[in-house]
Amino acid sequence: MGGAEAGTRTPKPLRAQAPEACVFANFTTSARGSCAALSRERATLYHRDSGGVNTETGLTRGVRRRAAAALLLCFLAASPTLVGGAAPRTARHCLVALGTIRDYHVPGARYDLVIVSPETPLDAALKRARRAHPDALVLGYLNTMDMNELMPGARSALRRNEDWFLHDATGRRVQVRIDKYQGSRARYGMNVSRTGYQDFLAARAIEILGAGYDGLHLDNVETDSSYHPRHVGSFISALPVELDHESWPGAERAMLQRIRAKVTEAGFGERPIVINDIRSGEPEVSRLYLREVEGANCENWLSRDRPHDGPFGWKAKVDQAAEVARGGKILNLICKTPSVGAEESLYLFASYLLALDGDRLYFYHGSGYRPESTRWHDFYDLDIGRPEGDMARRDGLYVRGFTAGFVAVNPFDGARTITLPEGLVDAAYEPVSSLTLKAKSAALLMRADPAAGRRVIIEGEDLALTGRAVVQAREGASGGKVLRFEEAQAEAGTKVDLEPGRYRLVVDGFGENPQADACFVRFDRVEKRIYFAAGHRPFLEVQAEGGSRPLSVRAAEPGVMLDRLVIIRLASR
Repeated sequence: MGGAEAGTRTPKPLRAQAPEACVFANFTTSARGSCAALSRERATLYHRDSGGVNTETGLTRGVRRRAAAALLLCFLAASPTLVGGAAPRTARHCLVALGTIRDYHVPGARYDLVIVSPETPLDAALKRARRAHPDALVLGYLNTMDMNELMPGARSALRRNEDWFLHDATGRRVQVRIDKYQGSRARYGMNVSRTGYQDFLAARAIEILGAGYDGLHLDNVETDSSYHPRHVGSFISALPVELDHESWPGAERAMLQRIRAKVTEAGFGERPIVINDIRSGEPEVSRLYLREVEGANCENWLSRDRPHDGPFGWKAKVDQAAEVARGGKILNLICKTPSVGAEESLYLFASYLLALDGDRLYFYHGSGYRPESTRWHDFYDLDIGRPEGDMARRDGLYVRGFTAGFVAVNPFDGARTITLPEGLVDAAYEPVSSLTLKAKSAALLMRADPAAGRRVIIEGEDLALTGRAVVQAREGASGGKVLRFEEAQAEAGTKVDLEPGRYRLVVDGFGENPQADACFVRFDRVEKRIYFAAGHRPFLEVQAEGGSRPLSVRAAEPGVMLDRLVIIRLASR
């Protein structure tokens, strides 16, 4: 796993707006009703291979979670809140964790929504996900596009209903994902237009929700069908005769309508259904699908190699996300890239903030769909307030003001420089009047807080050393010098006298490469793994009791370089 931070802080709950603000077009009267008690049942489910009591409210954790799920369908909150002492933040985050996973914990993470693959017994994965993320909504995964008889509970139903399968012109079943699955593991395309198959899926969905899941995640609901001549021989074995590329969207929409209706009839109308996925290149089909359900994913939403223009370009992606959010739907913006370093994550996350509207958008960035495939960055927890208008084009960049901050993104191939509004500061509360962003990069700035206290700066070479480390010259470093750790576990530290209160520690340093860019920082009782990247100043925040408190930096990898430490007394919340 990449990042690390001691402990897990719980996400904020969802709060409902006025009932008249609810704009979901497909709600039935029963779906608008009050949340009923939710039963828990055991059942089986298909999943894709991949790999207490609240003392403030008097409600049990389960009741609070169910209330949150119901309120989600009456509209998501537009303002950050506090939960369990955790600091407010602007963004909402989702974790996509598919396959059999024993521990859903991501060090330092505060997830608001988690998507998992149910197992046998059906609530096993649910329980583990809730242990790791007790206040997040947990959605259960259900694949819709293809089936395999080896999947628990599927064999008898599939053998009785050959018409549920798609067939080629010779009458043979159409295989899908032929690049990955063959022989006994072969997967077969399903005729999603058949009401019998739709009811089969609905029955599975009801089993998932009956086990206590807060909602449903329907996978492989395609806006651009895979049953296209260009995919024959690479993804599918042949073209089906029952459905073609043009008739596919209507069949998918009919499936969604029937599943939603059956789930509502079973008493789960308040549970959200989220589909995977919608795409900016098929905006009309995406809108049609979203009329039938409460939300969607944008899988492979963005990466740094995405061009600005085109139907699948950066601008189209951000515009679609903003449109969905304004329409009152849930949208998980899922970014999957080989690297999850701070620089790339910051670019993707800042792009997400340009589209953010209330609490309807969720963000995920990982190299895969497992907890160890992602990294929790400090800027994910920033509170820059609420947006002040939509994103705008200025000096060749896309920018957006927030009540407590400012976001700038450069999605183009060349560097751009912008003159900033007055009163902006960086993570170390240092004033910033202009900004130059290189290609495919971003910046998050804050508005100056006059209530923040003085800053204390400690140079790296002034710390007491344990292990092998050397002081060497470095252009761009404070005082022209850095402390270079020659071995992992080498440590530099001191003690600082603090008054009781909230503090931010900013750690300035350099990484020679992705294998030499990390260190562990301990401040008071908090320890966190941080990563150095161009354009980013990593930090952590603590609530200090006062007195002489420990402060140390320990190399996670040899070659990482420490420049200086900046301590800022923050205003009380």
